[in-house]
Amino acid sequence: MTTTASAPIRYLDSADVARLCADLPVIDLVHETLLAVRRGGEAGLAPEAALRWTTTAGDSARSLILPAWAGNGYGCKIINASLGNHRHGLPRAAGLIVLNDPETAQPVCVMEGGRISALRTAGVSTAAVRAVCGREGIESVVFLGCGRQARVHHELLTSPSRQWARSCCTTTTPCAPRSSPTPSGQRIRRSP
Repeated sequence: MTTTASAPIRYLDSADVARLCADLPVIDLVHETLLAVRRGGEAGLAPEAALRWTTTAGDSARSLILPAWAGNGYGCKIINASLGNHRHGLPRAAGLIVLNDPETAQPVCVMEGGRISALRTAGVSTAAVRAVCGREGIESVVFLGCGRQARVHHELLTSPSRQWARSCCTTTTPCAPRSSPTPSGQRIRRSP
């Protein structure tokens, strides 16, 4: 029997991921991927697997595995969350992205997934705003949120390359535990 050594698995930490994602046209990539899924045969999502439990402190926790593919790229997002993480100074959610070799199915890259997950979520929202704003005469967008998701939504909606270029009403109130919510409100107005 012949045994070949597996290629080393590359690991990208949060700094690597942030650097590599910095100049990506996220909204365009999300838009094109959504169209590819809709066309069928070019990209797709498999059903997610979910594991849910209650921590010893009584907090809800979960682990989601979300497999997907596009072109000849195959991988999955593993995203875990605990509502009690704020007591430990941790973000609510953290995760990994695993990319696999299309021929051998061996993992070839593991990367910190928080930034990518937030970019995907905000990218879908912003792509939807972009899709309807021209047709519907939308002048402003308001969103409520906190933490990484709110920051990345704000980032994409106010990036210089977007039609939405300034924040009219921003609060920097940090998120509170779920028992006493104080979400920050963001109102983004389209530039003339």
